Amino acid sequence: MAGHDPAPPATPEPPQQLADLVRSLRHPGVAATGLTTTNDGEWALYVRTRRGVEHPMADVEAAAAGFPVIYETEQDHRPVARPAYPDLGE
Repeated sequence: MAGHDPAPPATPEPPQQLADLVRSLRHPGVAATGLTTTNDGEWALYVRTRRGVEHPMADVEAAAAGFPVIYETEQDHRPVARPAYPDLGE
């Protein structure tokens, strides 16, 4: 999400309609969905697309019903988990 800097959410819980969309959205170009916030703290739909899929995606934007959509393209490899605090033995 180049340039995406999520701010703390303006409300403690996302709108129910957005939470329901995250659980139900199915699209062949979408690898994963989730919740995030915009730079202003507004709740948004997070969409990780498959490599080669152009975005924004009209079908996803329509399903989002006015909620912001933040896109990220699926990476070629999975991230590597590393210890959070190696100097502390973790």
